[in-house]
Amino acid sequence: MKQIVTTLLCSLFIVVINGCGKDNDETPPPPADTPGTITYTAPSAGFTFANGTNLRVSGTAADNDGLRALKIEVKNATTGTTYFQQELTIAAGVTYNFDQSWTVTGITANTNAIVKVTITDAYSYKISKDVAVVLQN
Repeated sequence: MKQIVTTLLCSLFIVVINGCGKDNDETPPPPADTPGTITYTAPSAGFTFANGTNLRVSGTAADNDGLRALKIEVKNATTGTTYFQQELTIAAGVTYNFDQSWTVTGITANTNAIVKVTITDAYSYKISKDVAVVLQN
């Protein structure tokens, strides 16, 4: 009998310490995420862009949770130096067609570069996709 009372008191103590779980004001975590997708139509991997030419970045971004933002970057693949960056806020929607251009400038030697598109969904989850290109002086 003494063991049953002790077990009951310990169980009651644990409930009091931890709470019932429904009496708090915490915001529930976001739902499990299904990753978004990014599809490039331009540039093609390995394509070379000379100084003075337009490097066009286009394609489609999609996320079933809804898109909030899209970021395009062109960076030096070796040093990480950013040559171009464009951030776009997306008002609403689960699909977004992007099309941005950058006139290649300031390249003094042939440079391996990365074109990176990053999307952010309504729950702030992010996904990125890279394409390797060459910038030419």
